[in-house]
Amino acid sequence: MNKAVKILSVIAGVLLLAGCSSLLPVSGAPQAVPFPENKTSEVTLNAQGPTKGASAEELITGFLRASAAGVSEDFAVARQFLTPEAAASWDPTAQVRLYPDNQSPALSRSNSGAVRISVAAMASLDKTGTLTTAAADSVISGEFSLVRNADGEWRIAVLDDGITVPAAVFQSQFEESVVYYLTVDRTALVPTVRWFPRNSAPTLAAEALIAGPPAWLSDAVGTAVPVGTTLATPTVKVEDGVATVDLSAAAAQITQNNLDLLYAQFTKTLTGLRSVQGVRLSAVGAELRRPNRLDLPSYPYSSYALLVLQNGVPARVTETQVEPLVAAPAVTGLGLTAIASGYTEEPRTIVGLGKDGLYRIAVGSAEVTQLIAGTALVAPSVDSYGWAWTGVSNSAGILNAVDIAGGAGVMVPANWLNGAQLQSLHVSREGTRMVVVYRKDDATSLGVAAIQRDETGRPLKLGEVVPLGQRLAEITDLAWIAESELIVLARSKTGSELSLQIVTIGATPKTISAPDNPVALTGGLGLESVVLVAKNGSLFRYDGGAWRVVATEVTAPALPG
Repeated sequence: MNKAVKILSVIAGVLLLAGCSSLLPVSGAPQAVPFPENKTSEVTLNAQGPTKGASAEELITGFLRASAAGVSEDFAVARQFLTPEAAASWDPTAQVRLYPDNQSPALSRSNSGAVRISVAAMASLDKTGTLTTAAADSVISGEFSLVRNADGEWRIAVLDDGITVPAAVFQSQFEESVVYYLTVDRTALVPTVRWFPRNSAPTLAAEALIAGPPAWLSDAVGTAVPVGTTLATPTVKVEDGVATVDLSAAAAQITQNNLDLLYAQFTKTLTGLRSVQGVRLSAVGAELRRPNRLDLPSYPYSSYALLVLQNGVPARVTETQVEPLVAAPAVTGLGLTAIASGYTEEPRTIVGLGKDGLYRIAVGSAEVTQLIAGTALVAPSVDSYGWAWTGVSNSAGILNAVDIAGGAGVMVPANWLNGAQLQSLHVSREGTRMVVVYRKDDATSLGVAAIQRDETGRPLKLGEVVPLGQRLAEITDLAWIAESELIVLARSKTGSELSLQIVTIGATPKTISAPDNPVALTGGLGLESVVLVAKNGSLFRYDGGAWRVVATEVTAPALPG
């Protein structure tokens, strides 16, 4: 057997009892679920039609196999299992429901004779390519009603739209696609993760980019796609690795600056797909030529100093020692418990959280300025626009942001936080999104919200929160380590101990090993940038898949952000 092809029989046991049904209870948010790497092989499913004389249960089993295989052939074989009326009305693309590979779906009969299926839910995919993870106790549950046709053969007369597949089959049939929009100042790209069928991913990714960002992000980002633009040619063709996107006439009058930005969006979006290495844009067949190539970052990050607190004094960690950044008398009495720094390779100003508020501390001098007064503020986060963020732990639905350089502060509405216990906040590297940990209704939540800004970068408000990490019960600390990826110190709802989790925004966590008794962490660019402080004050760095001690007697590790 060709190693690149695994015939249906190999996974028949996984698919045997899967079914099409509704996801109950519905829970979660737009997500990108991480699956095992599958770079060397694909699962090709061979759809087969109904078997003569099949029982009702056998027909359902055959339909489930055919519908799982139908992504690449428009579900023509799967419709043979349905009555003509059901075949005409069934929409298999309405939703893709996923269950874990290690689960076995259960098949049963209702009192009316319908065939029921039930299996633990993992996630669901909607028509926009947005994946939503399910809560830990969610179940895929539904039923099929069958009738006999004129030949006496069972056919499905009533079923839910969509298909239900195990995660491995989903991974083989769909490709992750990151669609990019622009920050308000048009200096960086903002990612949103989608999943599209592999054989049509370039076209669907282009359509998603043209359609604009998801609702929760729409007020915080921009796009260079002209209003009214569609695809003039309905399919994005890929030849010799170059994707040709033919846009409608609305794109023909685009300005040169916007054309450069448009190319940056389409190039970053489409070259993330395995079949695309370059992009050519045209308007109704006429190529849109650009003289300038923009390489906008989607994760603006460089090499920055690792900061800590040692005996309450801000310090920098080098390969050999911990060096104080200010003289101890300058911060004596502040009672610093957390620090944050901006995006400069050599920290010139540090933001510190003390017992009476938030302070600006000048490195190398004794200059200390109080930015925000308060005794119940959470640890600060500094964004790429130079604003320091914090908030009162007993939230009234307001966050505080202050311009570090000028000292001017603003109160930023976040209505969904009203009445919550704010625990921590962390602004994404491009400054458009914020992840927030808060406790409300006796439950700890992790969510992401868009930061709306004016053209100068001044924060205006936070948009609605999108829940993520629904399977986490307790969250101690977290940091951004990639454009949509977080490192999280947390306890899962099924675990009893804190563990280190890698969470792609809105995804089910992946656990990695951690030293004993972790209490705080930070990270910068990738897993190798992660550092962690244990209860005894030892500072560990993740290095080559293992943890090594790089400092002792420190607290509050911090990298820019």
